[in-house]
Amino acid sequence: MGGGGGGVTWMELLDPAPLRELFQELLPPLAELLKEEDFPVTLSSKRMKVRAKDKDGDTIVKEGPQYYLFKISGDILPAEIQLFASGLLAQFQPSFGITEDGWLVGSMGVGGVRAALRSGLREPKKNIRENPEASSFLDAAPATSTALSWSDPRPGLRSGIGMIKALTGLATGQMKDADPALGALIGKIPGPEPIVRNIRPSWSWTWMEDGNIHARSIGSLGVGEAIPGIAALGLGGLLLAKGFLGEVEPDENGHSSEHGESPAAPNASAERSAALAELARLQTGILVYEVTRESLPSSLAELVSEDDPAAFLADPEKGIRLDPWGNPFVFKVGDGDYTLFSMGPNGLEGGGDDVELD
Repeated sequence: MGGGGGGVTWMELLDPAPLRELFQELLPPLAELLKEEDFPVTLSSKRMKVRAKDKDGDTIVKEGPQYYLFKISGDILPAEIQLFASGLLAQFQPSFGITEDGWLVGSMGVGGVRAALRSGLREPKKNIRENPEASSFLDAAPATSTALSWSDPRPGLRSGIGMIKALTGLATGQMKDADPALGALIGKIPGPEPIVRNIRPSWSWTWMEDGNIHARSIGSLGVGEAIPGIAALGLGGLLLAKGFLGEVEPDENGHSSEHGESPAAPNASAERSAALAELARLQTGILVYEVTRESLPSSLAELVSEDDPAAFLADPEKGIRLDPWGNPFVFKVGDGDYTLFSMGPNGLEGGGDDVELD
């Protein structure tokens, strides 16, 4: 069984000894190879020091579990951004090890792995059912589940984006002869909320049914979330690019978001596929609006700006179109969030055939 907690992934090993031996046999030669070939990535092995009680009850320090970590060097980057990059790379050190009680643990940062190896698996301070989304997931899980996994990347993403913005500002302050306008441009890089809004918890079930093993999983990003998320990151880059290079002209393939929907399943209708493509176009426009105006639009009509008709939507000349069944798309705003969907073939909201992005 396995799962994530505090940024650390845990996997229970029925017999940890063979994997420990495999690590000790294969990883040192790999570390030497990376060093000899002068790779910008290094692999090192370290051993924990842990406190324990001896037979007399005195506290002693002994060698604990071994762990491995990768480090990425910023030396290959231009000198102007090494200060910025070093701060980011210091936070990114993929690490893994095996606890004394037989759990394989891994994380994108070494701190979480060290804490896990030091203390082993502990009962969480908070009941996971205090989280409504996690509680709903557990309630919906099949009764015959053999493995469950639920993880919410949003808190870590919020802090990570905030750290990137802070380090970017710090790096700008350290640059010699930096253009004062650069700081203003960096301030326009999207904050976490427009991006986090389009992320969801990931989860998976594995269960037995009629003697067969079944599995179902949902990732943190579906098509509906991936397109706006990519747009938000791209918009940040575009703001900086405009500051240094002037206006950026779109190339002949510049209007890609409308066609970014994954190929429709063989049994999906052409109308449904067209509705999903238009929903993706509108959702991307909503995100661009939110990032540039620092608020959600009150209606889809606001995505078509008379001052700058190309500001929010791909293919702006198409305006706000009806869905394939001749009805307007439904857009509702409330409590800092929104819903967007088509009423589907029957034209009735909640009629059982509404179309929305996953």
